[in-house]
Amino acid sequence: MACKWTGFFASLPVMKFFKFKLAGAALTAGCLAVAQTQRAYSQDSPPEKSQALLQTVEQGELDRRIALKKTEIDRLKEDLEKSKKDIDALQKSLTATTSLISENTGNLSQLAEEEKGLKDTLELTELRIDAEKDKSEGLKALSAAQNRELDAITQRMAETYARSSVREAEVQLLTQGKPVPGEDSDEKADPELHKLRKTLAENELKTVTAENAAHEAMKAASTRLDLADAAAARAKRKLDDMTKGVPEPVAEKADKSAPVSTPAPKHASTPAAAPSQTPDSKDATPEP
Repeated sequence: MACKWTGFFASLPVMKFFKFKLAGAALTAGCLAVAQTQRAYSQDSPPEKSQALLQTVEQGELDRRIALKKTEIDRLKEDLEKSKKDIDALQKSLTATTSLISENTGNLSQLAEEEKGLKDTLELTELRIDAEKDKSEGLKALSAAQNRELDAITQRMAETYARSSVREAEVQLLTQGKPVPGEDSDEKADPELHKLRKTLAENELKTVTAENAAHEAMKAASTRLDLADAAAARAKRKLDDMTKGVPEPVAEKADKSAPVSTPAPKHASTPAAAPSQTPDSKDATPEP
């Protein structure tokens, strides 16, 4: 009988969640109960004794199964507690991750603002560079125009000197009692006076050419300086918009190559006027 029950317990499948000590204790108790029952049965084996032995065996099996169930319940409770701890740890980790995401989003927003500020600063710098380039070109053009005007003034001085020489020669003829050719008579002009009048005519023509060139140069310089003023105004508007935090309206840059209609020059002196007609202008016509 003992061997039969021992084989029965040995054939039971071992589950991974049984605790080794409790299973061993239950197995030992079952074997002892079977051994005692066998000794009692060998001494006295009436039917009531067999019935009692069977009940004892069944009660032992029931106790063993109850012990196994309790062991499983304890293990499940431990698993549940462990799962709760895992949930708490994961919740803390999730909270930390959410905080990091929020911080990262803030950093991205800040970097985007810094990028926009750098772009605005770069655009402002480019506008200022354009304005300074236009101003430099305008000042160079103004310098060239002033040199042209200086040449025109110098040429007018030469014309004035030639006219003065003609007048001195005419006064000398009148002092000698001689007529002035071209004024008092149609006589052939004095060779010296003719030469002086020819020089005067040449200087008058050069003066007109120099003054026209000076006028055109001053006009071009004024146009370049007006472009520089417009570029500086764009840079100032950009700076004001950056200060106020208002985006700059989209506007196309002025085409510097296109002709610009500008008022009278405000950056330079008024160019010399064309030579006016004087009573002595008839001397400008050289005699044959």
